[in-house]
This record gives sequence, structure tokens and C-alpha cells, in this order.
Amino acid sequence: MRLSIFNQSKKDSHKGSYESVFKQVYKDSYAKIYKLVFYLCQNSENTKDILSEFYLKLWDKQQDFGTINNLENYLLVAVRNETFNFLKKNNRVKFNELNELSITQAAQEATPEEHIFHQETKQQLIRAIEELPEKRKLVFKLNRLEDKSTKEIALHLNISIKTVEDHITKSLQFLRKRYPHLCNS
Repeated sequence: MRLSIFNQSKKDSHKGSYESVFKQVYKDSYAKIYKLVFYLCQNSENTKDILSEFYLKLWDKQQDFGTINNLENYLLVAVRNETFNFLKKNNRVKFNELNELSITQAAQEATPEEHIFHQETKQQLIRAIEELPEKRKLVFKLNRLEDKSTKEIALHLNISIKTVEDHITKSLQFLRKRYPHLCNS
């Protein structure tokens, strides 16, 4: 996916309309992004729905285009997050399955640049989780990586369910605030 039109459009924004730039970005990115989304959700109808929503949001963010340094990475992260949000909202897959699908399996079919990007994202996520306080990190890993219920965690750690929920909520808040590029919600 070569998106040189975008880099040129940032320099020559006065020469062309956003619409023509958007059309070119759409044309240059659609096939590869479709393939990634389809790979993640394994359903062509859902893929089309996700992509429609994704490109609508992209259109709405036109004023932000001047601040995007690497459009290719931006598009990959944004569409990955859009797909995750769709799958989570529709209870199609669990968090740990999303993590594995997105960062490990999808990277197998990726270009070398995408593979590096996926590896860096995985490492950033691991480092981000490691920054959590010990108890919070343990609760978060048990819930999100080992798929334990709040009740199971509470019994295992001898703490209340409310405390488990609080640890998970605060972990997610920390990750979203500190690493917004990893968590688009």
C-alpha cells in the first residue's frame, strides 16, 4: 500500500481538495485494509460494515490529516481498532483472541514494514501492561490474557469482585490515557 499521494497532499494542500486526496487514499488503501479486516473477522458482511464505518470516520477526521506523520501506520492502527471495537461490541471474540489475531497471525501475511509495526505494537502493549502496579497488573492479566472471570479472580486473590472490577477499570483507563495509539476507544 503506497500512500505517497497523502504525503504530497500535505505539502500541496492548497492545490487539491480533500475529496480528491481522500479518494486517492481510499483507492490506494482499500484492498489491503479489506484483506486485514476480513482476516480479523472472517465475514464479508461484517468486513464491509466495518470498512464503511472506518472510512466515514476517516472522512470526518479530515482536519486532522495535517497532523498525521505516517498515514499507512495510522490507517492500519485505526482500522484494527475499529475491527476490535466491532468484534467486542458484537461479542464475536475475546480480548486475548483479538490480541493474538491482530498482532501475531495478521503479521504472518504482512509486508516486512507491517510485520515490524505489529511487533512494535505487541512490545508496546506488553511494556504498557508491565507499568501497572503489581496487584492491578496481576488482575488485568488474569482477566484479559487468561480469560478469568471477575468472580474467579476475586476467589483466587481473596479480594472482592468490586475490587477486581476497579483494578480492571483503572488498568484500562491507564492504558487508554498513557497509550492512546494502542487503545482506540
